[in-house]
Amino acid sequence: MARYHVCMVLVGKLPVPATLGGAVEALAQHLLEQNERDPQIEFTVLTVDEPKARAQAAGFRHAKFVWFKPHTLWNKVWWRVRTLALNRTGEQKELPFPYQRVEAAAWLKRHGQEFDYVLAESELEMIRQAQVPPEKVLYHLHWVGRPAPWRDAQFGQLLAVSRFVGDGWQEKSGCPAGKISVWPNCAALDTFAQRLSEEERAALRKTLGIGPEDFAIVYCGRMVPLKGVKELLLAMQKLPRRAVLVAVGSTNFGLSTKESYEQELYTLAKQGGSRVVFTGFVHNTELWRYYALADAVCMPTIGQEAAGLVAVEAMAAGRPVVATRSGGIPEYVPPEAGLLVPVTPNLPEDLASALRTLMDDPARCRAMGLAGERAALAYSPQQYYQNFVSILDGLTEREEERRKQSWKIHAQ
Repeated sequence: MARYHVCMVLVGKLPVPATLGGAVEALAQHLLEQNERDPQIEFTVLTVDEPKARAQAAGFRHAKFVWFKPHTLWNKVWWRVRTLALNRTGEQKELPFPYQRVEAAAWLKRHGQEFDYVLAESELEMIRQAQVPPEKVLYHLHWVGRPAPWRDAQFGQLLAVSRFVGDGWQEKSGCPAGKISVWPNCAALDTFAQRLSEEERAALRKTLGIGPEDFAIVYCGRMVPLKGVKELLLAMQKLPRRAVLVAVGSTNFGLSTKESYEQELYTLAKQGGSRVVFTGFVHNTELWRYYALADAVCMPTIGQEAAGLVAVEAMAAGRPVVATRSGGIPEYVPPEAGLLVPVTPNLPEDLASALRTLMDDPARCRAMGLAGERAALAYSPQQYYQNFVSILDGLTEREEERRKQSWKIHAQ
């Protein structure tokens, strides 16, 4: 018999089950799937409607789904209204977006008392509108957030994806340390641990123009400034010709203006004799193949990365990681599994130096890959689920102790 009743709120653009992708949605699906194997929670999931997601949802025995129609056209209007409101009134006058969150908030206002906890994967504004008692609200923070004392009053516990996120929130809002828990992300380790045969690996590398003696460096992510792709391309210009960068992610090359960031990347890729392959969009189910063809994986983010899922995927694939010492990344990548470099104006040179270290030392690459495989086990879906249950147990014990103390005071 389940010990907890939890309402999971994910009323954004993408559904759960995660039939259309989405990092947060994938994490939610891992949680639900693990609960099916070890049912300690009865979940009610508030999510946007989608036919394939509905079909998959029918297979869950310990999760009930409440579907909300995606108001695609109205959301475009609502976004403009919301932006104007924020500009005029400031952050304390937030409006729920997308519009389906208005409907979800109304549902939650009627039913919130039925749950032990409400896991807020959506932003707090709709939880606030739903008038859920703050002590029931678990605010799952996947980014640095917008810390403020008035927000602290809206939740009972902040679940941060890294100590970096939790400490940053506490520093800026003054939130008591006891109201913050670290809940690290997870990845589908079994998927990324898949291996290509030598023939398959050689064939895939050949299609990308990578020879048997080349050193393949994989970047996986969005082509945006904060991800440090430009700095990585500058680093590639400082490496020998046998270094090949495989940049996995969608771009708009050919459609961009000369002033755009993506056009700048395209120009840099052609300069300095470096060898760069842009794959375009690759579906999540195929990403493991690119990790498998790699000799190393680079995560050059210059922004404050909340966590390090790409690094976890790379470690699960048995590949050494070169990453920046940014945000929560050092918490996910131990020294024996990767090389971390500081974010400074010398970042291209430092990335090149770290990558050259791996290029020149195959034995170190192998050792780091093996260490990464072991380190990645801490981020399995099974561990993710158990960490969540442990958080619920701790909160429940704390509440029971509070009630006991309150009873003793009244009894005196």
